[in-house]
Amino acid sequence: MNIQLFDPPPHLRFLIKSYWYADAACAKHPNYRIFSDGYPGLILQHVQGTSGLFRGTEALPLCFLYGQKSKGFCLNACAADTLFFGIQFQPYALKQMTGMDASTLTDCCLDAQDFFLDLSIDPLLELTDYTSFISYFNAYFSAFLCREHLPSVIPIIANFEAYFNSSSQQVAQIYRVSTRKFQRDFKAYVGLSFEAYKQLLKFQQAAYHLQKQPDIKIVELAYALGYADQAHFGRFFKSYSGYTPKAFMDKQWMYNEREVLNSSRLRIISH
Repeated sequence: MNIQLFDPPPHLRFLIKSYWYADAACAKHPNYRIFSDGYPGLILQHVQGTSGLFRGTEALPLCFLYGQKSKGFCLNACAADTLFFGIQFQPYALKQMTGMDASTLTDCCLDAQDFFLDLSIDPLLELTDYTSFISYFNAYFSAFLCREHLPSVIPIIANFEAYFNSSSQQVAQIYRVSTRKFQRDFKAYVGLSFEAYKQLLKFQQAAYHLQKQPDIKIVELAYALGYADQAHFGRFFKSYSGYTPKAFMDKQWMYNEREVLNSSRLRIISH
């Protein structure tokens, strides 16, 4: 599977992190491990109009939304010749566009037509290349742009790294809301609690360093991320990835980078 990433136009970056396209015409590794990356998304996938993506024995919808993963990973299998078009949304985008509580989609994949009622599958199946896919969804999601009366939690989510070392109580004080209201609003927009989202991004930080620094000492990375010892860090990392840090490093260099969906955070890797 060759994965290509594309930036959205500037006016849509408030809602969309990136577009991606892939095909499984020459898939060497039909099974893929899906990690928590902090971004919800939409995937259109099919083989001549039928589903080519499976979780266990269950075929996934042709066009589906997925939310946050609370922890761990999942395994998907794809049929040969499957076309994939994907969107990574900003963490708050689904609630901003649909009004639904984002936790509705946490750990779920649901038919996109249940949330975007005017989204018809037939014209989507006629999209045969990434340029037509991007053009279609640029036009579709432009209708959802509305920045009036943004809740105070959205700037916090959009600049989350600035609050990485803060508690939810401290952030609530900065924005002059009660801790309870902040925690409730954060989970409604992101689908995870403030602390759970911090842990997810800590895993992503660890994965980034293990990918990019093959000579890094795992014990030093553990200390840098705030863990008391390597064993504690190893258990934490395995709970999100299914691999020990060492096994993850060994696995990374076996595959072509084009088979990895990695737009600053790791999402998909061949299994």
